[in-house]
Amino acid sequence: MYYYCIVCQGLHDERYTAGKIFKKGYFIDDTGTGIKFHLGMCDPVAWPR
Repeated sequence: MYYYCIVCQGLHDERYTAGKIFKKGYFIDDTGTGIKFHLGMCDPVAWPR
């Protein structure tokens, strides 16, 4: 499952990144597809530099 990070504004796969996913928050893709992603926060220590 992918989630949209509210800190770095990117999509992350929960299997490969540490972070917190909000169960009741959603980001709705505005490109016309209407896909819903959970909102979350990735771990800032694991951010690529």
